[in-house]
Amino acid sequence: ALRSKINWSNTREMLLAISQHVFKVVRMLEVIREDRLPQEMLGNVPQSMSQYKRLVGGYRLPKPKIDTQTFSPDSKHIVVLHAGRIYKMPVYSPADGDRCLSVGEMYQLLSQVVSSVSEETQGNLPVSLLTALDRDSWYSAREQLIEDSPVNADSLREIETSLFGLCIDESIIVDENETPKLLRFGDVRDNYRCFNRWYGLGMHILFTKNGFYSHITDHTVLDGIVPYFIETLYDPISKLDPTRFDSRLNVQLIEWRLSEKTHIHLDSTVTKMNHWYRDLDVFSFYFEDFGKSLIDKHRVYFHGFVQLAIQLAYCRLHNQLTASYQTVSLKSYREGRLEHPITVNEEIETFVESMTIRSLSDRERWKLMSRAIHTYRQLLSVTSRDHVFVKHIQAL
Repeated sequence: ALRSKINWSNTREMLLAISQHVFKVVRMLEVIREDRLPQEMLGNVPQSMSQYKRLVGGYRLPKPKIDTQTFSPDSKHIVVLHAGRIYKMPVYSPADGDRCLSVGEMYQLLSQVVSSVSEETQGNLPVSLLTALDRDSWYSAREQLIEDSPVNADSLREIETSLFGLCIDESIIVDENETPKLLRFGDVRDNYRCFNRWYGLGMHILFTKNGFYSHITDHTVLDGIVPYFIETLYDPISKLDPTRFDSRLNVQLIEWRLSEKTHIHLDSTVTKMNHWYRDLDVFSFYFEDFGKSLIDKHRVYFHGFVQLAIQLAYCRLHNQLTASYQTVSLKSYREGRLEHPITVNEEIETFVESMTIRSLSDRERWKLMSRAIHTYRQLLSVTSRDHVFVKHIQAL
């Protein structure tokens, strides 16, 4: 997930900013569909770009014991989750040759969503809560939904074939430590009656009432390509474009017909969600003495420096080194994903030990640090050529 902050002072400005963002995502999708993305390169080696085509339209469909990955990249709609309700929103105009809707048209549609919510419509628990269950339980609950009514089967189909989910939360982020909990659990006010997530969608775009936004993607089909995608969305649109609004365009409320069994499922889910929410504690610590620019100034490989810092801190706490998380792209290969290098080696151990030897000079420690970082960087290079099969061994 990536987070940023947009400043707005009222609902109109909020919906305009959200409309601009959705518009850019849809236009970017067209670039991906037409293979117009610039070729990624690592030095002079072209990188596999197959994952971009799975950026939107993906869905993890629950099945007994194992999920099925489905894709609807040619879908013409998204789903908007707001105040515990779900809406189908078109992003193309079928009456106009499947033209991408303008920012103004998307703004009008999102205005319909926000204005349609009232206190009277927020009484029931959202069906989307069921998607937070473990996958086998969600499969059973989904089967029960289909058994409850054909209306539910149609509603599930609309969600599961959408391009992505747009979540508009009424919550306000004040404490940075609460942000990961908000991203995971959504709006927990009123005992989850405002829950705005549908787990299984390949991508959610989230906006909070006070301007924080985030992209959450399903790691099943995507790796670290999202930051590149997000960077293309930052060119601002200053005002609504003059395109005439097509009065035939409307959002559609996703409806449900629920049996007593499904209501029991929902009640038990709330109990579990409350337990999970209380069980998760997140603390953020900010190191403000210096940043990446100072490390780069001294021509030190940043990722190697961070790994040494992690190892040194861990060793001071626990008197031993540990394997730490680091990814290496394998996109030099067709359909390449990620690999994980071994992050502990003799040179790192020697450097960590040197930090406890008072008689060593800073110059000597610098040499040991440089040697450890050089070895670490070599290991990343070897791993990127798929000469280290860590994940393959773990799978076996």
